[in-house]
Amino acid sequence: MVLITELVMGNRLIILFLFFIVSCENNSLRNKETEDLVINDTSIIRVVEYIPDICLNEFTLMEKIESFGDEKLINDYLFCKSKNENEFLAMAANYGDIKNEYRLFRVFRKEQFKTYSEFRNINIETIYFKQLDDKNFISESYIKLGLDKSDLIAKKGSDYLMEEIDGYMRITYKIIDYEKSDLLQKYSMPEYRSEYLFDKNNKLIQFNFGFIMP
Repeated sequence: MVLITELVMGNRLIILFLFFIVSCENNSLRNKETEDLVINDTSIIRVVEYIPDICLNEFTLMEKIESFGDEKLINDYLFCKSKNENEFLAMAANYGDIKNEYRLFRVFRKEQFKTYSEFRNINIETIYFKQLDDKNFISESYIKLGLDKSDLIAKKGSDYLMEEIDGYMRITYKIIDYEKSDLLQKYSMPEYRSEYLFDKNNKLIQFNFGFIMP
């Protein structure tokens, strides 16, 4: 009887020992999975270097648009509208006598037209908007109206200026060091700037990018 009891106790100890080993291995696997998640999360939120956009749909800053003809400018801007007429584009003409070459793109909806100081004295109802075939205006880094603010920062990095403008939040990126910027030197421009205006829901309602003259 004593022998049977000892055997039973021995088996229980063996079972407990095996359970302990299995539990330790499972915990080790869970810890490994957690570490991998932390690594993955870190890579997602890693600060990225700011890369400026120069293209919007098929248009490129400082390159002549061959498909355009003798376009009518208002205050040195060519105004365009999307195919469904819910997005608008204003392109600032480059300086000089070169036609259909533009240094700045502004994308907005009709209700944001007056937020631009250059347009406050212009009646939007009297403007001729060139009809384009594009449904949306999208930069080469896939910036478009409706983008979330966090998505913009994930694409463009954290080296920005943020300020509140008339109840909106504006994020601005600048390139101003001519000596260190290949972009500024390539086009002989003193400053490149991109600005993004967000509503109270952190959705992009207006953006511009291009070269600024003093």
